[in-house]
Amino acid sequence: MLINYNSLKSDRGAGLPEALKVLKSLFGDSLAKAYDSIQLGVTHVPLMDAEGEEKMTLDDVGRLFQDTSKVTGKLALVLSKLNQRLFIYHPMDKGHSSWLKRDELIKLLNELPPIRDPLDTFHTVLTVEDCATLRCIVKTLKNRSLDAMKEDRFVNVRESLQYMESIEIVQHAFASTLVNEAKEEARRYLQSLSDKVRDNSSHGRFEEAQQSLNHLTLAAQHLLPHPLGIEAGQHCDTACERLEAQKALADRQKTLADREQHELASRVRTLEIIISSPPRPLLGSHTLLTASSAATATTQRQRLARISCAESAAAGALTTSARVTTSAAITATGVMHCIKLENNA
Repeated sequence: MLINYNSLKSDRGAGLPEALKVLKSLFGDSLAKAYDSIQLGVTHVPLMDAEGEEKMTLDDVGRLFQDTSKVTGKLALVLSKLNQRLFIYHPMDKGHSSWLKRDELIKLLNELPPIRDPLDTFHTVLTVEDCATLRCIVKTLKNRSLDAMKEDRFVNVRESLQYMESIEIVQHAFASTLVNEAKEEARRYLQSLSDKVRDNSSHGRFEEAQQSLNHLTLAAQHLLPHPLGIEAGQHCDTACERLEAQKALADRQKTLADREQHELASRVRTLEIIISSPPRPLLGSHTLLTASSAATATTQRQRLARISCAESAAAGALTTSARVTTSAAITATGVMHCIKLENNA
């Protein structure tokens, strides 16, 4: 680890706590295990002291690390550990004898125990500027992906997803969170297409349902083998089954309604024939109906005419209510039964 000497002196030594925080973030909880593999080098150290009389020594620089007033807690412990692993180096070997020469520095670094599990030891350190830049990049890719989805440009969607996933190589929780949020919005869009198929098919809007299903089909075709493509395929299968089931149900209902309407129309025609036919003489009599009997028959025909009008209205409303059809059919049957009884009488 290298730190600039000027950052230790400027801003009242504010650069040292910042450097320690970066180091702590870089190693995380593994820092205590990695002390033996770390050397702290100070660069840009002046050759002479402030008075210009003597050369700067390693102890002179080390005293800057002995002041723990600017750090607290775990950082103070880190500082004390690193103070024991301090070195200074001049490329031209012009420094004090306490400074390492080139060959000595190479030997020191080669003898450090290696970090054998770097993936578990190191953690990516992101500054505030890094986080802002990452957020802007992921937001741009997310918007580009959603716009392409709405226009069925799923090849561009796949490219945007690949770019977003390449950001996860940073191996930082912040970057992973941003990418996962972007993917979640894409999932919600696919779910909305599936919901449109369900809602439109339930209300008989089969053309609109088919359009949403077509979008899902294209998504599944172009996004595979990406996980979002697999999800799109699952949505597509479910939506297709739902749409076909609703179509079959609508066909059955239409067939049943047509059949009932035909039966009712047939019964209404039967009633019309009965009403329009002349009254029959009483059974067992060869004489004509008396005036009183004729009047009674006329009244009966008028009542049946009113029933016929009611049945005709029921036939017109058949497509909206199956119950009206059933009731009309029962009434028509009842009337025919009454007529037969009267004729038998």
